[in-house]
Amino acid sequence: MTNSKREFNRGLSRKIVVAVLVAIMFLLIAAQPTYAYEKIDVDRTVTLSVEFTNGPKVSGMEFRVYKVASVDENGKFTFTEAIASYGLSMPVDQAGYRALAETLAGYVARDGISSVATAITDGDGKGYFGELEQGLYLVLSDKYLNPNDGMTYIASPSLVALPTSTDGITWNYNVTISPKYTSIPPVPSTGEKTEINVIKVWSGEADKETRPTYVYAELVCDGVVLDTVTLNSGNNWRYTWKELDASKTYTVTEKEVPAGYTVTVTRDGNTFTLNNYKGDVPPTTPPNSPKLPQTGQLWWPVPVLVALGLTLFIMGRVRKQSE
Repeated sequence: MTNSKREFNRGLSRKIVVAVLVAIMFLLIAAQPTYAYEKIDVDRTVTLSVEFTNGPKVSGMEFRVYKVASVDENGKFTFTEAIASYGLSMPVDQAGYRALAETLAGYVARDGISSVATAITDGDGKGYFGELEQGLYLVLSDKYLNPNDGMTYIASPSLVALPTSTDGITWNYNVTISPKYTSIPPVPSTGEKTEINVIKVWSGEADKETRPTYVYAELVCDGVVLDTVTLNSGNNWRYTWKELDASKTYTVTEKEVPAGYTVTVTRDGNTFTLNNYKGDVPPTTPPNSPKLPQTGQLWWPVPVLVALGLTLFIMGRVRKQSE
């Protein structure tokens, strides 16, 4: 191959690389708008409705909401003064928010915290809380025996952000929720008994030797602390309450969270797990907020990687032809 042709191919290769790099820059610039999102209009009112319609339309079921955090224009939550005293931290994912809801349900029951609004479902299984302040709310309901079908319905504790963002870009100021629930078929009253288990776990510790030697776990029923037990290495950090009335609703709380730790309570059937975490508190990220990974953030590297792959392919072809 002549020198002039080699020079031509090299020049062509450089031009192709420059063109592809310019294309990559435009792709990066074009991807930036996917990060944009609206700020919350802090002066707008928000409303909340509940629909208990996943299955039979249950009427007469009462739901209560408790404000647990305020929110700023960027969607950042800050616990209210009463909730901040419990030694909790904002989660970073949906599983964390479910655990936080369960944790808060126990403390609300134990301390008799007043709800800010109630809603009772109508014949269509729908209820309306009305206008509320912006923030993060805990939604609770007691066991409900439906006289129409004899079923007992138990709604799971849940958290809802007001306003809510479903796409990470825009905000919905009129929110409707459909709580998850379990249903228990009618059974004859036989004075059935049940058990409640509690397990203490520790995480995030650099030095286990600094761990507290014990904690107190409380069994709560209908807003009353029925019993308080000590969990320590002697009982393998666990305890079982036996011979409990199966028709009642129970929660478990940690009486005093050790200094430097945060606590979450998760439930699996009749077993409650108290997890004490020590270390840096994870970043505050509200559910469905624009700070969570969104479509644009997940997909913008794709065209860049494709362009880079195309560049390498073209350079390889040019080099092969030169040879």
